[in-house]
Amino acid sequence: TLMALVDMGVDPARLRVVFNQIEPGVDPKAVFEPVLAYARSAGLSAVSTASAIDENELFGRMKGLTQGIDELAKDDTDYKAMIRTATTQAERHSAAANLAIKRLAAGAQDNLDQVYAALTT
Repeated sequence: TLMALVDMGVDPARLRVVFNQIEPGVDPKAVFEPVLAYARSAGLSAVSTASAIDENELFGRMKGLTQGIDELAKDDTDYKAMIRTATTQAERHSAAANLAIKRLAAGAQDNLDQVYAALTT
């Protein structure tokens, strides 16, 4: 895709690359070396592994949800209290699942904010 865009005359300085679903502990430079090498040869100076979205369990859990990551991360519901006061196993399970989603969303939001900062600086 990068090659096609450059071949179509897109100014290489305007192109940005986001590396997606990087597994924990994996060096994106090693995984995406061919892309990085092409970027260097094509003069795509803005291509950096600093713009890498980490793999996060949240993305799979979001299927069917209507809220976005930012909404989930900012959710001020006290799920811990809901777990303590739950009267059924189903209520406890639901609150615990929502607490896990909220925590995962906070980490994902931090990562996305870092990627955005890398892309815009």
